[in-house]
Amino acid sequence: MNFKYNPQNPVGERVLLSSVKIDRAPLKPNKKYSVTVNEGLLGILTSSAELKLKTYRYFGAGIYRFEGLHKKTKIIILFTRRQSN
Repeated sequence: MNFKYNPQNPVGERVLLSSVKIDRAPLKPNKKYSVTVNEGLLGILTSSAELKLKTYRYFGAGIYRFEGLHKKTKIIILFTRRQSN
């Protein structure tokens, strides 16, 4: 994924959406994408004022599902916490 941003834009509007490319192809707003995040980035995403979480569910075995809205875009985050041996 590549993108351009303007740090002087307001929070939540810094990434220039017209510049987002995935495998060199433009972002398609109606397409579903999978993204891998670590636990630290998950914490940032779920605590962001820009992401309004509506539901949170724990399925057991370290699997969580977060669902919410970012502006008018529906966001679903599936997260698996690795189990310690």
